[in-house]
Amino acid sequence: MQPVALLPISLVEEYCPNLAFHEVEGVLPFSCQVERMARAQNIAGLVVVTTLEGADDAIAAFCTEHGLDCHRGPSGDWLGLLVQALEAAGRKGAILVRPDSPLIDPAVIDHVANLVELTDGMLDFVGTTLAPTYPQGMDVEGFTLAALKDSHHRCADPGERADATHYLRSHSKLYRILSVKPEAHLHRPDLSLALRGPEDLPRYAAIRAHFNSRPDYTMTELVTFVDGSA
Repeated sequence: MQPVALLPISLVEEYCPNLAFHEVEGVLPFSCQVERMARAQNIAGLVVVTTLEGADDAIAAFCTEHGLDCHRGPSGDWLGLLVQALEAAGRKGAILVRPDSPLIDPAVIDHVANLVELTDGMLDFVGTTLAPTYPQGMDVEGFTLAALKDSHHRCADPGERADATHYLRSHSKLYRILSVKPEAHLHRPDLSLALRGPEDLPRYAAIRAHFNSRPDYTMTELVTFVDGSA
């Protein structure tokens, strides 16, 4: 059950920060994230998920230009939209990376994807987001289609549905859940490598400049550079 990677993004909904489409030295962070995610070896492909809102036509156009699969659906219900996208992809499992993680380490994606595949449905949710362990911006969630659909039918709260996986990952009595933790030297929940607000742009730009747009830097290299420049 090799999972597909889902990348949900919208330019009109708060759930998906639009800084992903804010150019930094002429390059979109979204483009950087797609390149990083494409380096993962244990996924069956990448599907960008967005809404049918007019503002998100720019995302669909980007996908067409770069040959990316794009699934679109109604806005306001990311849980339902991810179920649709995963069903359309024809996969029983998925990896979710949110658009505030342009520096995501492909190795983390591969680790979570491997757990989803090896457990073959024995676990419903596997992720780095259940406890603060990894640096912020290294968030990867893995789940089965069956579990996501079950949460889709059970969850009625609009706020939880807007977060897509909140219901699934927060109901351990209903779902079999595994928290993924990093190696000791990467246990850095205090460190933010995410791009969530304008205040994060200078750090992101400095990282990109340091690695000279090199796409294969590791999380260890990221942490070492950020610590050294603090």
